[in-house]
Amino acid sequence: MFKLSKNTTFKRPVTVVTPTDDGETKGTFTARFKRLPQSRVDEILSGYADDESDTSLLDEILVGVEGIADEHGNPLPDNDETLAAVKDDSCARVALVAEYFKAITKKNQRKN
Repeated sequence: MFKLSKNTTFKRPVTVVTPTDDGETKGTFTARFKRLPQSRVDEILSGYADDESDTSLLDEILVGVEGIADEHGNPLPDNDETLAAVKDDSCARVALVAEYFKAITKKNQRKN
């Protein structure tokens, strides 16, 4: 039986690829997302430029992170400051939005 739930959160690993002078680096952390109703996702995404809609979407869906360190390798706490820093990182934000949509569409896509 499928159960409709209004307040669902879920965790997913997020891999971030960052360009460097030598090619790229990859790092992974865990994000906790809030699953929004489709009507709210549509509302956020309509009428905005891509970067504005990503910001609005992440403000609502990203509720926590684990496994993030500063540039010296010191673990960062799961707090508002770390969330703001992750959302402001151009590579991380692309990876976060992609992982959110991948998670909610995986196995539920229509077969053509």
